Amino acid sequence: MNRALISLLLILLATFGVSGQADLDGLSAATSIAVGPLAGLQDELRMGSPVEVGGALVYGLYKDAWPDAAYLTLDTAAENGWIELRELENAEVNQIEVAWDLPGSVLILAGQMIRGAQQDRVFSRDVLLEGRGSAPLPVYCVESGRWSGGSEFAFSGTLVGNAVRGTVNDQRDQSAVWSKVAEEQAKAGVSSESDAYRAVLEDKTIIETRGELSKALDELAAEEGACGLLVIGDGMLIGIDVFLNPALFASHTSELAAAYAPQIAGLSEDVVVHPEPGKLAAGYLRELSGLEVRGLTDRPADYGDFLVVDGTLSGGMLLDEGHILHVFLGPNLPEDVSPPPDLGFEQRMEEG
Repeated sequence: MNRALISLLLILLATFGVSGQADLDGLSAATSIAVGPLAGLQDELRMGSPVEVGGALVYGLYKDAWPDAAYLTLDTAAENGWIELRELENAEVNQIEVAWDLPGSVLILAGQMIRGAQQDRVFSRDVLLEGRGSAPLPVYCVESGRWSGGSEFAFSGTLVGNAVRGTVNDQRDQSAVWSKVAEEQAKAGVSSESDAYRAVLEDKTIIETRGELSKALDELAAEEGACGLLVIGDGMLIGIDVFLNPALFASHTSELAAAYAPQIAGLSEDVVVHPEPGKLAAGYLRELSGLEVRGLTDRPADYGDFLVVDGTLSGGMLLDEGHILHVFLGPNLPEDVSPPPDLGFEQRMEEG
C-alpha cells in the first residue's frame, strides 16, 4: 500500500472514527480532505485520439501497467444466481436487501438500474461484494409514480444517464433524483405513466446513439491498455469513467454507452466545436490532482471504500486495497455545465 493512501486512510479514521451512526449512504457531509490517489491516477493515464459519436468526442484513457485482478459484473452474478436483489421485509424507498454467495468479487456501480419490485431503483454508491452474506444497501428511486408489484428485482443491464448519475453522487437526495429524472424525460420528449426513467432509454434517438456509442466503446476496449473514457460535447465535459484495468472497463462498455447516450443524443445541431479539443480534454485530466473527497463514517470491508469526489469536477470513486477500482467524474454546476479548464487559448482567440 503506498504512503499517500496510508496517509489518506489515517486521516479518514482520525476524522470519522471507526464506528458511529451513519446516514443513509454512510457519508459524512461535513469534512473534506485532499485526495492523493486521484493525483496518482492522473499520472497513470494517457489519452488517445478521439472518436466522434453524434457530435461528441470520445477519448480513450489508457494505462501502461495495471493490477491483473478479476471482478464479476452484477449482470453475470445475477444471471448465475449468485446474487439476489429484493425489497426489505418492510419495503422502503431508499434501501433494498441484497444477498450474495459469490465465487469471486462483484463490483456494483452507482447508477446501475434495477427494475421491478415496488419501483425501479438505482444504487447510490459503488459497492464491492465478496464471499457470502446479506445486507441492506442504499438506493434511489427512479420511478416515482409506482409503489406496487412484487418483491424481486431484475438487473436492467444499464446505467442511468450521466445527468442522473451526477445527481446521485453530488446531491444525494431523493427529491433531487426525482426532479432530475423528470428533467431528463422532458429533454428527451418522453413520458411514462409511472414516471419511470426507463422511458428515457426507450427513446428512438437515444437507442440509436447508444448503439453507435456501444460499437465505438467495444472497439476502444479492444485496444491495449484501454481502461476508461473521457467525453466532450458542445465544448464541455460530459463525463469521465476510469476502471482499475482493461478487463473491468471492457465488461462495462454496454452500460457506459447507456449512461452517455442521453446527453450525446441531446446535443444541439449547432454544437460548439472547441478550437483545441485535445488540450481541453487534457485540461480536465489535470483537474484530477486538485479534487477533494468526502469519506465514509463506516466502511465495512466487504463494501470497499467509497469516496465522494468534489471540486471543479465531482463524482465518486471506489478504493479496494489501495487501488482505485472505478471513478466517475462529471460537471459540478447546477445546469450540468462544466466550464473548460483555464488553458489560456480562449483569450488568445479573442485577441486575434
